Amino acid sequence: MIQAVGIAAETPGVVIDKDRLERLKAATMPKFDQPIHFDTPEADAILAALEVFPPDNPWNIPVDEWPVAANSKAMIGLIGANKPLRYDPDMCFVLVPPDQKKVEVKLISYGGESDNGPYPVPDNATIEGWPAYFKRGSAALKVLTLDYVQRGKPTLDSDRHGIVVDPVNRKLYEFYRLTKNE
Repeated sequence: MIQAVGIAAETPGVVIDKDRLERLKAATMPKFDQPIHFDTPEADAILAALEVFPPDNPWNIPVDEWPVAANSKAMIGLIGANKPLRYDPDMCFVLVPPDQKKVEVKLISYGGESDNGPYPVPDNATIEGWPAYFKRGSAALKVLTLDYVQRGKPTLDSDRHGIVVDPVNRKLYEFYRLTKNE
């Protein structure tokens, strides 16, 4: 149980361990000057220090030691206690430093719904499926390079999300079909 030394939350009986919260918030963003792929220890260190929301936002409060909700079993029952936790092993992203060179991106669809560019898309921007899908695929897929995949190979008939995260400026850029054409 969490000791009463902390900040009382709105829910009765829930206490936030102020010292633990301060330790979590004290994590510092490692300095980096090159784009880093999501699946590296360097990316893990950056993400551990990343606060997506402002420091005083309730989403930044650790809740792992809070009491279980009284209706927890009912909520899990509605979701399905025996259903597997699902994730997309093919979704990937690249972390960019705050001074990443920005490039023009031609937005083909829904440009009016997008922020104006240029965007900090690095040369090594990952494409959905890279590298997981290609490593577990056929022999023909396993030999493909990131550059080849960025150019729309082997096909443009599938999702080709490209996600760029600027953790220092807390910005995320998502492109539905990111393709290099130069």
